[in-house]
Amino acid sequence: MALATASVLLAWTQRQDRGARPWAGLLQRLGDGSYALFVSHFAVILFMSAIWESQAPEGVEAASLYLLAAWLLALGVGHGVDRLSQGLTRWAWPMRG
Repeated sequence: MALATASVLLAWTQRQDRGARPWAGLLQRLGDGSYALFVSHFAVILFMSAIWESQAPEGVEAASLYLLAAWLLALGVGHGVDRLSQGLTRWAWPMRG
């Protein structure tokens, strides 16, 4: 599935008709933030797992709630890491005019 998705995205970016890509800006933003999410999601999983173990909840409802909370927390932490890295990048390598 990942290989198929990567192949389609690669083929799509190689098109000559630049005006036919209305989603390019959205894909660019998602791609830029994906690395920060990749870097930070494991810490969130460990944190939520520790909470799960300490609370020992039972049932599908509790598991669903923890899954949703972990997902939202991972997105939030990933966004924060992305914003932090962008700020550090601008600070470390300021534009020279």
